[in-house]
Amino acid sequence: MKSDKDFLIKGALINGVGLISRVISPLLVILLARIFPPAVFGLFIAFQALVLTLSKFSTLALDKGLLWYVSRMSGEDDRTNHGLSGSILIGSLISGVLFLGIAIAGWTGLLSHFESLEGASLPFILMMAASLWPYTLIQLFASALEGLRMPQFRVVIALFMTTSLIPSIAFLLKGPLPDDMSLGAGMLLGNLVGMAAFIPFIRKYFPREKWFLGVNVPPPLLRYSLPLAFSEVVTPLLGRVDLWMILFLLGPEKVAVYAVMVTIANGLRTVRQTFDPLLIPIISRLKPEELRTNLRSSFSYATYMVSTIQLFIAFFVMIFPKEILSLAGKSYAIEIFAFALLLLGNLANGFLGLNGLVVLGVGNSRLASAIVLSALGLSIIGNWVLIPPLGIAGAALVSCLVLLYQNLVQFVYVRFVLKLRLYEPFLYINAVMEIGLIVFFFLAYHRIESQPLGARIGLFLGLSLFLGVWVLVKRKWIGVR
Repeated sequence: MKSDKDFLIKGALINGVGLISRVISPLLVILLARIFPPAVFGLFIAFQALVLTLSKFSTLALDKGLLWYVSRMSGEDDRTNHGLSGSILIGSLISGVLFLGIAIAGWTGLLSHFESLEGASLPFILMMAASLWPYTLIQLFASALEGLRMPQFRVVIALFMTTSLIPSIAFLLKGPLPDDMSLGAGMLLGNLVGMAAFIPFIRKYFPREKWFLGVNVPPPLLRYSLPLAFSEVVTPLLGRVDLWMILFLLGPEKVAVYAVMVTIANGLRTVRQTFDPLLIPIISRLKPEELRTNLRSSFSYATYMVSTIQLFIAFFVMIFPKEILSLAGKSYAIEIFAFALLLLGNLANGFLGLNGLVVLGVGNSRLASAIVLSALGLSIIGNWVLIPPLGIAGAALVSCLVLLYQNLVQFVYVRFVLKLRLYEPFLYINAVMEIGLIVFFFLAYHRIESQPLGARIGLFLGLSLFLGVWVLVKRKWIGVR
């Protein structure tokens, strides 16, 4: 439908601003890696990953459920309860219990039994754990507003302001506080400010929500969210199990190196993730018979935008990997092959990953949970086997293969079970270019790396010019805008 595609275009423009913030945030993380000792930075990354993972426990997937439910019910005339207040109370209670558990583990010295966590002080542990509550509420607030087709609030507050404040506060407090405490304070204060910034908009756009009246979550919201909760908990475990296994098998210094690589490589993933809150409301409003006729245009447009932007970024990163990693310090410009594997996995995720949104949009959260659980099992086994002999490269290889597995299963389900043909023919040319980039890089990796900087700049400009010409050809002769 034209209105849906217009919404995607508008959302893409808004997320263009968000993309700038997603570029700034990794740069700030790289600066953190450069300024703070690798062991301290590695511990911060590990605990930050723990907080982000535990937030999935505290939300019980109600953030994803709010995006779906608010979108479906936003046209109801007398709707007084979107389930937001009940979701906030549930999230607050669970995050409070999790905070107490981490605090007790830190206070009793339980965490110090792990050799890789010996350097974590109690104040640092407490501040990182306390940031779980505001971070949980930020996710609920942002998803509820996205359900009203207002993605700009997540972009401006959650992605730009909060993620920029965390490292900025850490920089400011590095002198007055010990290194680990300044990082912990940045995590806590940045999320508290972000949570507070959402509150006026929540009160404005949900004026009839019944606040402070106990847990009152609508049954349809629970039926959608709870089956998905398992997947939402397992998904961040899947995304961070490699980091934690590197921590316990290789130590925090290697975690610091791997975290910088993942942060940069995830720049490709965030391009695709910007379309998550845009496509799910569109899909959830379509009836089963409308999926075959009305979804293809919006899906193809989103995939085209994601894969084209990712190719530009991938060209740059793959041609200048050492220079980019060196921004964090010379000790981080190692394991370039592992860095390339992380990038390639995210390229495949960009082209195929939107099929996962179709699975969620049609309400099949149980299948999503099964795919993620099986992928987690493969990831744990693969990392346990490959990290000891291959180090960081083993973790990157497993990450790439598991991403490919997830996306292929989702594609097969959408194409052959739902019987949806969502890819316009011109998109396969993007796929061919991505495969060509992968083959070219692996065949010419050492030759590219040995070239002088000027030659590599010329190669990047040539590839970018080719891709730019292809974009113009599609706009003129195929009609993609």
